[in-house]
Amino acid sequence: MKQTLKLAVVIALAGALTACGPGGNPLAAKSDADKAGAAATEVAKDTYQNKQLGLTVTAPEGWYVAPSDVMEKMMSAGTDLTTANMDSRSKAAVQGSVQRTASIFTFAEHVPGSAVPYTAAVMAVTEDIGMMPGIKRGSDYFFHARQMMAQSAVPTTIAEGYTTRRIGGQEFDRMDVEMGPPGETVSQRYFAARHGDVIFAIIQSYRTQEELAVLDKVLDSIKLDW
Repeated sequence: MKQTLKLAVVIALAGALTACGPGGNPLAAKSDADKAGAAATEVAKDTYQNKQLGLTVTAPEGWYVAPSDVMEKMMSAGTDLTTANMDSRSKAAVQGSVQRTASIFTFAEHVPGSAVPYTAAVMAVTEDIGMMPGIKRGSDYFFHARQMMAQSAVPTTIAEGYTTRRIGGQEFDRMDVEMGPPGETVSQRYFAARHGDVIFAIIQSYRTQEELAVLDKVLDSIKLDW
C-alpha cells in the first residue's frame, strides 16, 4: 500500500497543480468522454500516441504502462492523502483541478502493489486552464502549484527558481521537488508548457541517477506536433 500511495501522491499532485488557488473559480469538469479520449494509445511496441496533443512517446522496455482506469483510482486516492491538512476552500480548489485533469500516459518500473519499496515512474497529464489567460507558460502554472504543495500533508521541499528544457521541439519550464519523509524521500522533476487551453505537464519520479537516466530517455523519445 505504501508503494501504491507514493505513486498516487505524485499523480494527485500532478492534478493538483491548480491555477485557481484558494478561492478561485473552478472550471467545469471534463466529461467522461473527454477523459476517455485523452489517454495515449499504443501504435507500435512500447510506442504510444495521442492525436489531440500531437504526441508520440516511447515507454522503457518492460515497464508497466498504467491504463486510464487505474490512474483515475490512484488520482482519487492520492487526492485524499494530499489534501488531508488543507482547509475546505483549498481542498475544493484541488478537487476542481483534478476533475479537469486528464491522464495522458504513465510508465512505472514496477506494477503498483509489487513487493518493492519504491518504483520509479514518469507520467503526463493535461489540465484545462482555458479560463485562466494569465497562465502563459509552465512557470506561471508552477507559481500556483507551489502554494498548493506547501499545504500538502506529504512533506515537500521545492527548489527555488525554474530551468527550461526542450521536449519534442517545444520549450518546457522545469520545477524540482523533493517529496516524502526522511529516509523515504523521492526526487521529482515537473515539466510544464501551455498548449492551447491546456497545460501539458510531465512528471519524473526517481531516487537514483540510473533511474533518472531511463526517465530522461523517455523525454528524449517524445515528439510533439505543435
